Amino acid sequence: MRTETHHQTTDTIHHPADPRLAEIMARLAAGDMEAMFDLSDEYGHRIRGIVRRIVEATGRRDILNDPDEIDGLKMDAVLVVVGNAGKWKPWGALPWTWAYRAIEKAVWVGIGHRVVEFEEQHEGRERIPASGAAPVELRVAHVVRLAGARPELALFLNLLTDVASERDVEVVLEYELQKTEGAQAPSETTALLTGLTSANVRKIASRIRNKMIERVATDPALAVLGGFWFLGDGG
Repeated sequence: MRTETHHQTTDTIHHPADPRLAEIMARLAAGDMEAMFDLSDEYGHRIRGIVRRIVEATGRRDILNDPDEIDGLKMDAVLVVVGNAGKWKPWGALPWTWAYRAIEKAVWVGIGHRVVEFEEQHEGRERIPASGAAPVELRVAHVVRLAGARPELALFLNLLTDVASERDVEVVLEYELQKTEGAQAPSETTALLTGLTSANVRKIASRIRNKMIERVATDPALAVLGGFWFLGDGG
């Protein structure tokens, strides 16, 4: 009897609480990018709730009250879940709860770390004001030169230029370079360099990334870009 009880307990522990979610996550772990849209469509409202909670804690009411901004940040959070799908266990916490810290970090990056007190509490580091020194010119030409020796980067740039205007290409690349280099307020620095607002920078990057993700998910010739930095959990 004890053996049977132990067996039942083990089965219960390892049985997914949500079989549909477990199926979607398994597909994501196997590289099926179509599953990302299922995740967003069926569970996006719950991920959005996590995003709103994080934004609310930063005090950014301007973003909290902007549906487009929240949609962009929700997509950032979805990409975090997608990028960690292979590590998630279906009998554990919900994936967006399990990856909460990574989602929180992605949201902070997305809104530019505007609330100093909140960040210092979590990271214990001195912050550099967003209005500090910025590069004097865009580095898009440098990325284009690198593409000459990196086929994946060349493919990425071809797709980017196909779905975005010349201005938006510059905005997206500069924004991503700022984030890669650890800028404290990447959207604001990019805004200074491009003559836009920080909100516009974030919206442009989110819109273009969504277009590219959709193309990659539906075009086998672009499958190699599935893990590219801009289209993955660090995008």
